[in-house]
Amino acid sequence: MSEAVNVMNTDIAGIVKKYSVWKPPEVPENIPHGDMPGDKVEIEKGHIAKANIIFPELLKQLETVIKENKYQRAVITVCGGSGVGKSETASLLSYYFNQLGIGSYTLSGDNYPRRIPQYNDAQRLQVFREGALKGMVAEGAFTKKRFSVIHEFQKEGDDANPVHIAEYPWYESYLRNGKEGLKGYLGSCSEIGFDEIEAVLTAFKNGENTIWLKRMGREDTELWYEKVDFSRIRILVIEWTHGNSDHYKGVDIPILLNSTPQETLAHRRARNRDGATDSPFTAMILEIEQNMLAMQAHKAKIIVSKSGKLISYREYLKIMEESKRQDERIPVNNGPMLNAYPDSMGGTLENITDFLKKPELKDVFTSFYILPSLFNTDLDRGFSVIDYSLNELYASRKDLDELNTLGIDLKLDFILNHASVLSKQFQDITRNGERSKYKDFFINWNKFWEGHGTMTKEGYIRPDQKLTEGMFFRKPGLPILMVRFPDGKNVPYWNTFYQEVKYPVLDAQDVMEALGVPYSIAEKLAGISNSAIAEGKNPSEISFEEKAEDGKAVQGKNTNTVSKWKQYKNQIIDLLESRRRYLGQMDLNMKSPLVWEFYDSTLKTLADYGAKIVRLDAFAYAPKEPGEKNFLNEPGTWEVLERV
Repeated sequence: MSEAVNVMNTDIAGIVKKYSVWKPPEVPENIPHGDMPGDKVEIEKGHIAKANIIFPELLKQLETVIKENKYQRAVITVCGGSGVGKSETASLLSYYFNQLGIGSYTLSGDNYPRRIPQYNDAQRLQVFREGALKGMVAEGAFTKKRFSVIHEFQKEGDDANPVHIAEYPWYESYLRNGKEGLKGYLGSCSEIGFDEIEAVLTAFKNGENTIWLKRMGREDTELWYEKVDFSRIRILVIEWTHGNSDHYKGVDIPILLNSTPQETLAHRRARNRDGATDSPFTAMILEIEQNMLAMQAHKAKIIVSKSGKLISYREYLKIMEESKRQDERIPVNNGPMLNAYPDSMGGTLENITDFLKKPELKDVFTSFYILPSLFNTDLDRGFSVIDYSLNELYASRKDLDELNTLGIDLKLDFILNHASVLSKQFQDITRNGERSKYKDFFINWNKFWEGHGTMTKEGYIRPDQKLTEGMFFRKPGLPILMVRFPDGKNVPYWNTFYQEVKYPVLDAQDVMEALGVPYSIAEKLAGISNSAIAEGKNPSEISFEEKAEDGKAVQGKNTNTVSKWKQYKNQIIDLLESRRRYLGQMDLNMKSPLVWEFYDSTLKTLADYGAKIVRLDAFAYAPKEPGEKNFLNEPGTWEVLERV
């Protein structure tokens, strides 16, 4: 790559501002399009109408974005599902920029899979089949006889067809596990060279004049690189299904061209001459891609409906929800619901299941709300979740499967706001401190309130009173738990609900090992420490002066000995603090991508258990902003619920 340019000769921000009132130009029959080899772009009136809606809004947003880059360069992506017109819309936007004198280049993200289409299609199928068979083995659903049936469907290229479940109910396991495997591959770093395209964006935004771009056709010999002149290019437009992915950085304005699953299906049928539907495997891929787009939609700066209207994220969610209702496959049971803890009737979920099997109970309950001590929990009767694996004392997967066979819908809890201090994420923080990948998984109090308060001598920010006077806290004082990092630093984390800090009982050997003192002194120090902790004192409150019966400090002959004990005070405090243990629930940081990965994983787990209904516990506390009321914040609460 060449050296970066030093200055911009053209005031792009000025041009953008000048055309704040923009009139669309005439579009000739053939305009430049994306750089995908062999790509054919046929621009129709609908594409032009959609681009004409997008471009004025794009200019408004670009005025701010362009100023933030030293070289007045910006990256725009046009993403969406099959048939929404990504290539055509991106080409039109680039054409419009060029007409204004702002150099624009259209890049096709389809040049950046790690394999040519033929091999990638084969890899997708292999991932599906391998995931399906591995999952069946793990669930105990695989047999040689069943595989002979599967194998015949595989040879026919029809093994992704859900119609087979009617004849072979066990086939559901094959499809479900195969689909899960495919979800892990599609749009992942294993399938797409996100690192390569991010390098292109970095070079572009750093002002490089020439950049090597990848070209990929459909044959083995159609893979090469081409040096492209970017000296006059200020806008890079990427047209790509994965344009809004979390796997790469550098996009300034993601544009989502939306279509519902029904609209996508109608388009693909219309495009086929015989009106045939896609193969079951292709339909599965399209469904997964549609879900990926939905998960990323909240980041889009511009969303356009299939009909060509600019819509907000909330409007997008309503459209997609209505689409789900129209295509709903799961009937809703509105009959009586049994609510019970897994140990509240007979001691285990198995006992409750046996009870529900009784003839007298047939068809009495249509659903069963199993309260959260079903999971791996520690406090609050199950609402302090360590993880969502099953509590083997009370339940097994077999119990859940039997409830499903009874036709009883399961309702399970998902605690949105917090997780136990015994969760793997929090334990990783206490072990690794600043090096923990989860250090921002929970809400660091000082980072949250930075710039909105005063630092105290205790090491936490006291927020400005005007910001907290209208906030709701469930307990007296500020909702903080001071968490000790391995380096001895205390870091405040947000703790809305229960907290308890415990200190260990020391024995003489603990003290000898930590302080390097003789046994007799170690025994005395341990005794002083343990007595104070038993009285409910914190380590800093421990007195190392010996007391007489009247409670006064002993004077005279023991002064030197007492003095020796006091000199170990700081070391004893440090020993106790290093072994500090916690109970309680820590608030999750909604702004962390890892939290949303955790949400996604948890919902998949609950769905795998057979949950038809998921109760969102403590959701009203989850979204937080300085100065907001801290309960049912608007619009944050509703945005979180809609996204979940």
